[in-house]
Amino acid sequence: MNDEFHIHHFVEDGMNSDTTVQQVTQFREIFGDKFQVGVSLARYTSARVGGPAEMFVVVKRAKGLQTAVSLAYNCNIPYFILGGGSNILVSDAGISGLVIMNKAKAVSFRHSGAHMVCTAESGMNLSSLARQCIAKGLGGLEWAIGVPGTVGGAVVGNSGAHGGDMNGNLLAATIWEPGKGARVYSNEEMQYAYRDSALKREQSRPVSRRVVLTAELKLTPEPVEVLMARAEGFTARRKQTQPAGASVGSMFKTRLIITPVISLNRPD
Repeated sequence: MNDEFHIHHFVEDGMNSDTTVQQVTQFREIFGDKFQVGVSLARYTSARVGGPAEMFVVVKRAKGLQTAVSLAYNCNIPYFILGGGSNILVSDAGISGLVIMNKAKAVSFRHSGAHMVCTAESGMNLSSLARQCIAKGLGGLEWAIGVPGTVGGAVVGNSGAHGGDMNGNLLAATIWEPGKGARVYSNEEMQYAYRDSALKREQSRPVSRRVVLTAELKLTPEPVEVLMARAEGFTARRKQTQPAGASVGSMFKTRLIITPVISLNRPD
């Protein structure tokens, strides 16, 4: 089956008849082989279940993430950002529109008075970032050791553990706004609450979602051995209180709710 026939067949028989061959072609021209159609999502989620994404693209920098979501919005295509895949369940029916696999992982550090500021792209693995910071003698993210997911997901959900959370670290986040572009949000604008934020609350409303591009995190220099001891203590506590291996037990706040499908709202 040649590629052109596959695109026509998928658009005609797929989940979203509004997706056109022209739109698929446009994405392919921009993203090349990073863009595919009909990709199974089971391999990209911790639960290892789920049907296909109608359209699927992998981005490796924040600029690419902004390009993908802006194009989807302008084409009136529903979009969904997939990070670590640790807090979602995908229906066997799959997801219509565009699924963006966020692998934007660039990290940089700069001095700010007595502190250090880490700027991390939203696809960076949160636990890996915490380990990087510890190795550099920068404290503040030890609570994130062993916490699944990405920086972007942590910013949206105010992830936390062992008495720490994203609210305690975030200085600012660069966020793409539908139809407007990127702007910097302060910690206060995120309106954080327990495992909650302004961005997370909008997910239950029929509006186009904002997308986290980068986050600036405040860190404090400390001896590496002190940070490692603290992290090891957190890891030991986690092993005592949570089962080993893949589990959905701590993916969701308070209780696990499994819906028949994951639906996406079309952009306004």
